[in-house]
Amino acid sequence: MTTTVASENAKESSEIRGNRAVVAVLGDVGRSPRMMFHAESLVGTGSFDSVTMLGYSGERLIASLQGILDGEEGVKSSPSPARTAFEAVRFKPSSVPVLLLRLRFLRPLAYVWKVLTSGATFLWHLLTLCKEEGRSNGSDAPSSPSPGTTLLLVQLPPALPTLPSLLLLLPALAVGSLLRGLGRRRRRRLAVVLDWHNLGHTLTPGGRVVRAIAYAIERSCAYLLERAVPTLFPNATVEHLTVTQAMADYIQNKYGLGRRRKNITVLYDRPGEAFRPFMPHGQDAKEWMTESAAWGEVHELMSRLESEKGGMLSFAGCRERYETWLSTREGGRNSQNETVLPQTMLTEVVSAKTGSGIRGRPRRPAIVLSSTSWTPDEDFGILLDALVDLDRLIEEKFGDGLGLLEENKNGNTQAVSMPYIICVVTGKGPMKTQFERRMVESVLPGLRNVSIATPWLEPEDYPKLVGCADIGVSLHTSSSGIDLPMKVLDMFGCNVPVAAIAFPCLHELITEGGNGVTFQTASQLADRLYELLVVENDGGSARHVGNKNLDKLREGAGGVGCWKENWDCHAAPVVQRACEEY
Repeated sequence: MTTTVASENAKESSEIRGNRAVVAVLGDVGRSPRMMFHAESLVGTGSFDSVTMLGYSGERLIASLQGILDGEEGVKSSPSPARTAFEAVRFKPSSVPVLLLRLRFLRPLAYVWKVLTSGATFLWHLLTLCKEEGRSNGSDAPSSPSPGTTLLLVQLPPALPTLPSLLLLLPALAVGSLLRGLGRRRRRRLAVVLDWHNLGHTLTPGGRVVRAIAYAIERSCAYLLERAVPTLFPNATVEHLTVTQAMADYIQNKYGLGRRRKNITVLYDRPGEAFRPFMPHGQDAKEWMTESAAWGEVHELMSRLESEKGGMLSFAGCRERYETWLSTREGGRNSQNETVLPQTMLTEVVSAKTGSGIRGRPRRPAIVLSSTSWTPDEDFGILLDALVDLDRLIEEKFGDGLGLLEENKNGNTQAVSMPYIICVVTGKGPMKTQFERRMVESVLPGLRNVSIATPWLEPEDYPKLVGCADIGVSLHTSSSGIDLPMKVLDMFGCNVPVAAIAFPCLHELITEGGNGVTFQTASQLADRLYELLVVENDGGSARHVGNKNLDKLREGAGGVGCWKENWDCHAAPVVQRACEEY
């Protein structure tokens, strides 16, 4: 079943087929932020008459694109806001016969069936979107691609069946043109841009033999698309984007791409405009307790999240455990019970009469954030074990007290304390239920200073919660070792430093001690979190969370730039070259 949702502009201009772009994902397009950012950027250029997102049904698109489909104000394009139409063509993934799934010796056939059927469906949609029309709107915008150009920007992986489908697309389009009698001059030009997020064969289920076969197919198809297509079809060209320099080097050296012509460009992920510092993180107590408009947004978000019931792993459950912890350490006095003023874990209302004047709450908890797809390539057990180790470290150091006095490196006495810690893990995935059961049954009951929440957030709420975090945790290990987790860039966009599990390519994103720290074991992660979140007050203004080391990392995490600037600098020239080069 296929669902097509188009903006009013797309419906009105459905008969005008000039320059158009198709952003294709053989997966849920709502869970591919990078490809949605591509579509947003293409709409914003104003160089195309229409931009179409093609992929599986599922999650909603980012607000800017969904707003266009819903008839609201969305992406502002240039030079004419009304010029570029946007639509989303989404279809359900092909199903596998139950018999192939039940019988273990037939499971390889299930994978083959999935590849063939999804490939055929994908090819059919590509043919429908890229078919020749022979008519252009004749736009003369200076930055527009050549008239009659279709830009096809495709995500890899999955390499199978995406690459074979692209290989079959061009001959099919050529045959269709001949059958319709379109001359060479009126034949639509096709520009293919492959966006390499990872290597498909490293994600293929099965053993070494299966992955070796997948590698051979992926390499051969990419090579043929690179070499044979522009030779046999002069009106077609191929460009490549990669997420890391290591991946660019790999596809050049191993696959033989980009040797004849320099057509491989590194486009690092960057956060979208929605990811920005959200909560005032001034560690000075006076700054924290100062009323500001920013606190109003934080208060609204936390009030809504804490009101949602969802058991032990909800924000409501975390709030209950936090208040109990605070009451115990304040000698039985619970600040929430002493006042009728509304509070959340992070904020409090100052004025009872007006209900306004919101500021940061004293002794607020530290927020540790991790986003995961709950798949085997992210060992979430490391984080659970680290939280247990961290809770034990806090208990051994502070017991039931709020803090203590100790001598620092300079021989001076300083007050040391540790905030309550709430670890928020967002995302959906196949292993979420398994880990949630472990949390509830064996992890949470033994924790006294740490709590865990596993919410699923709406797209507009996720950037706000990231902006409230003190530190992020990335468990992405990379199946290939040469891709990078985009969620780390989202955290950097909010000036949130990251503790990330180490793998070979990580240095392209995280600088140890500059914008984050790395670890390899659960005990190392526990030590890193403790070292950054422990509060050290040496006579200056009282702090609530963290120390000077955390402040330094927060400064380093900022300044990564945004997606739009990065896309305009690196991807826009690739798109322009692909669409104009003959």
